[in-house]
Amino acid sequence: HRELDNITSNFIKQLPTPVAVFDVNMCYKFASNEWCSLFKIDSSSELIGKSIYDVYPQQPKEWRDLHSRGLAGESLSCKAEKIIGLFEEPIWVEWGIHPWYALNKTIGGLAIYANIITERVEFEKNIQDAVNNLTLSNQALKSFAHVCSHDLKEPLRNVSNFIQLLFTRNSEQFDEESLLYMRHILKGIEHMSILIKDVLSYSEAINHAPSKDLPFNMMDLAVEIKESFDYQLSEIGAQLNINNLPVISGNNTQINQLLTNLISNAIKFRSSIPLVIEIFAVDAGVFWEFHVRDNGIGIAPEYHESIFTIFKRLHSKSKYEGSGVGLAICKKIVNDHHGKIYVQSTPKDESEGGSDFVFTLPKMGK
Repeated sequence: HRELDNITSNFIKQLPTPVAVFDVNMCYKFASNEWCSLFKIDSSSELIGKSIYDVYPQQPKEWRDLHSRGLAGESLSCKAEKIIGLFEEPIWVEWGIHPWYALNKTIGGLAIYANIITERVEFEKNIQDAVNNLTLSNQALKSFAHVCSHDLKEPLRNVSNFIQLLFTRNSEQFDEESLLYMRHILKGIEHMSILIKDVLSYSEAINHAPSKDLPFNMMDLAVEIKESFDYQLSEIGAQLNINNLPVISGNNTQINQLLTNLISNAIKFRSSIPLVIEIFAVDAGVFWEFHVRDNGIGIAPEYHESIFTIFKRLHSKSKYEGSGVGLAICKKIVNDHHGKIYVQSTPKDESEGGSDFVFTLPKMGK
């Protein structure tokens, strides 16, 4: 029996957490070195045989009640409790109280452990505070973008109307240089109008309230979108080929915007050869992998990630219209559907260029 006590004592002493074992009178039988360190005791030998209430008479009544419940056969635990007044500074503790049984199957006392989790709790609090601050900041930025877009549209429309009215009434009195200035002004107003519209679209995508995903046929959606581009495709002599697409679960309106943006980009960045756009899907396990592929001017590898950043442009406004918002909206939509989007493309010569925008969407029920 004494040999077993020695083995148990040495084992408990080396445990890397504060642990103590008590008899039915709440007198110490064993204590780990970490327990002694926590309570500022030089050695466990100073505790053995002494009542915990004599060693620490300042213990709150709630603790004595917990000990009584444990001695009655109840196992108790707490994931996080703040202890104030017992130590020099407040600490956070995770603890457990469990009865142990003698050979005759009667309760012989209690085993108590206590993990100090102050650093973890403070770290989690700091993380939560940072998340809360970011959430508030994002909400403020979203509201700002939304309000600015709405509030700028009306005065810009007025400026545009008055400039056009001035131009219509007095164009005959303008010399070539004045006419050039006027055209630059109107062009700037047009670009600002596009930018405001795109910022508003991005703000709406960011502020989009989560809605329940519903099943819909991606093929039907793609065909519907193609019909909206029929005139534009016919005018530039382009082809839009759609292969069999699956039924998915998602937000129909957002996926419509996603495909529309990608097709618009393919049309905008076409090369001198006839444009061919292909839309198809590949089975990728739990995901569908959708491709919107074109034979346009392509994108250099160093820009494959940055093009999905809001306001990122690879070309001058004079060469290609746009605000650099469309692909950022695409990325937000795909992220909201728990997928990812990327581009596979290398700029080549006029006969071999092209981009392949790939996005994944979970299969139904996955």
